[in-house]
This record gives sequence, C-alpha cells and structure tokens, in this order.
Amino acid sequence: MVRIRVIFLHDVFPKYKAGDIRAVAGGYARNYLIPQGLAAPATGEHLKRVEKIKVVAEEQRKREVQGVLGISELLNGTSLTVKVRAGEGGRLYGSVTSAQIAHELSQITGQEIDRRSIQLEESIKEVGVFEVPVRLHHEVVPVVNVVVEDERGPIESPVPASSEQNETTLVDSIEEIEDGSSDESSDDIEIESSEAETLEEN
Repeated sequence: MVRIRVIFLHDVFPKYKAGDIRAVAGGYARNYLIPQGLAAPATGEHLKRVEKIKVVAEEQRKREVQGVLGISELLNGTSLTVKVRAGEGGRLYGSVTSAQIAHELSQITGQEIDRRSIQLEESIKEVGVFEVPVRLHHEVVPVVNVVVEDERGPIESPVPASSEQNETTLVDSIEEIEDGSSDESSDDIEIESSEAETLEEN
C-alpha cells in the first residue's frame, strides 16, 4: 500500500491534530484529506508553516471549548426521561436511538445537538437508566442520564400481607379456637353434673 506524508492543516480527531506530519494511505490522502482541505502534501512550502498552523489550531480549539462549556454544564448530570411502549420483562417495542436523544437534548438546551455527538454503542432496547456521554468537543464530554420508562407506567404486582397483618390473623384464629374449646368444656361439665344427680336420685 502506497503511503503519502502529509501535514494536517486542521484537527482530524481522534488521531490527528493540526500541524502533525504523518504518513497516511495514499487513497485516504488523495480522496479525502487533501480535497477536504484537512491536509496537504508535506512539501517544503507547507513545512515552513507548521508552527503557525499549530498556533492557529490551538486558538481555534480554545474558542470551540468556550463555545460549548455552557451547554456542557447544562447537560452534565441531567436526567432525560423517555417514555416508550414496553412489553414483558421491560423489553421495548422498538428502541431509543441517538437521533431521539439528540432531539430531546436540543429541546433542553435550545442548541442543535448532532446525533453523532451521542455516544451510544447501540440503541437502547429496554427500560432502565443509562449513562450516555455527549461529545460536544473532543475535550468536552458531559454525561446525561437517559431514563427509559414504559409509557403505560409501572405495573403494580399484588402486595403481600404484612407480617403485622399475618400476626393479627393468627391471634384471631387462636382466640376463636380457645373460645370454642371453652364452650365445649362447659357443655361437658354440665352433662357430667346431670349424670351425677341422676345417680344420686337412684
């Protein structure tokens, strides 16, 4: 594979910074980097500009960081609730995508959030709480909490009787048994007394 030495005129994150001189694949340089103005052949003319390119790029980075710090402070730690239809076991009918999250965050900030800034490895497919990084800049990455809930609300399960209720029921049952036993004992005593009186008369 033919490689070409180029000087980067702009940052191409995460691998390259403006002012870097690197050997890259020829096709990558000719078909993308050079036509897009991101890099130029590392010739004498461009090499003389290396230091100036680095200084200009550093100033640009500082401006970019300052431009997103306010948004970062607003987003970092924010909880975003998304209600969707879910089935048994909390599995979603569909998924929550980067585009959906970006849209909701744009509503919160009043600024356009690019869906590519949402660092999701894959779409969310179940209810729960998920920490999602938002790459506003390679140096500024706030994290939001995406809370995915079933749009029907929580499904209530039968509430078991408390131990206090169970104890009360048990005590009541014991008292009923004791009351029944007392009545039977009284009846037995009355029968025995009657039999004794009959024998005495005879």
